[in-house]
Amino acid sequence: IAGFGTIRKCNQGYKIGPLFCFKSVIAEALLSKFFSENTRNEEVFLDVPASNSAAINLVENAGFEPVFETARMVRGAPPNIDWQAVYGITSFELG
Repeated sequence: IAGFGTIRKCNQGYKIGPLFCFKSVIAEALLSKFFSENTRNEEVFLDVPASNSAAINLVENAGFEPVFETARMVRGAPPNIDWQAVYGITSFELG
């Protein structure tokens, strides 16, 4: 598996997440597929980790604009996560 993700209908538009990939080109292909599912051209939301510059470039090139920011906080040792493979957080609502 080179990457995976999901898009789901929300109260307002669609939400993408998770979006995990080892290469930017895979994330771009998945994002393109998700856009094709949005036949009514509704808003699409994607929460991108600030530490992944490739993910930020991808969403900026796709026309996304920042709506809000959050701070990831942890008590104790932070988890060992390869943030360069995270193009979309699973969901802030789900943790």
